Amino acid sequence: MLAGPGEWVCVDLGVGSRAAHVGDGERVAQQKAPVVDAELVAVKSPDRGAGGAVALGVVLAAGGYPDAVRKGDEIHGLDAAAQLPGKVFHAGTQLVNGRVTTNGGRVLCAVGMGTSVGEAQRVAYALCDQIRWDGVQYRRDIGYRAIEREKKSG
Repeated sequence: MLAGPGEWVCVDLGVGSRAAHVGDGERVAQQKAPVVDAELVAVKSPDRGAGGAVALGVVLAAGGYPDAVRKGDEIHGLDAAAQLPGKVFHAGTQLVNGRVTTNGGRVLCAVGMGTSVGEAQRVAYALCDQIRWDGVQYRRDIGYRAIEREKKSG
């Protein structure tokens, strides 16, 4: 699956890897697609018009981020989050003795999708509410400007 103009692609490489995000980059997507064994998810950008999906991502960061990042904290709730709409992308994680643990500053990205930014935000934060580890932190204001614009435009 390749990104077209005005679209982006997320590549989920799973636990212990980095998620690659490609924005408006057809050439980059074409270069990466043949060499990774991963799930690709195409998302239309919100300005694509009626019928386009909107995605919103919330980064869940490790305790101490961005300075003294804690590593090795066990992550709980991934199975529960997997039952909800949306997708959780791994970035700073590792698998240790069958347990998913933190291994970097930006640990996960919870991505919600919907027909509006508000709906995508609700889905993303529902994912975040399921996931926990000691010191987890994330912003609670992601998308608020876009939601305000949606409200004004009707």
